[in-house]
Amino acid sequence: MANIRPFRLSSFFLYSYKNGIGGKQDCEKAMLEYQHIAERINGRGFKDLAAGIGTALYEIGNMYLNGLGVQPDLKEAIRYFTLAAKKCNSIQAENKLNELL
Repeated sequence: MANIRPFRLSSFFLYSYKNGIGGKQDCEKAMLEYQHIAERINGRGFKDLAAGIGTALYEIGNMYLNGLGVQPDLKEAIRYFTLAAKKCNSIQAENKLNELL
């Protein structure tokens, strides 16, 4: 069984990078790390990690939507929100999709 704790800790640090909490804001680093977590969407132990992966997918969508660390891209934002909603049952992502579509 996969350990969820590292994902929660990673999410905290990535949120800090993204928002400049406790140090310099680094959206590009946050984006790369969120993508690394999101790559596990089809991996072993996915069910145990779905919440962390869903958070990563949602944050990637937000970063594309707001141009944080990447060029703004509505199509990519919708793609990541859709993945978070369908694969990880993310209510936040569903709400964001309802706002955008």
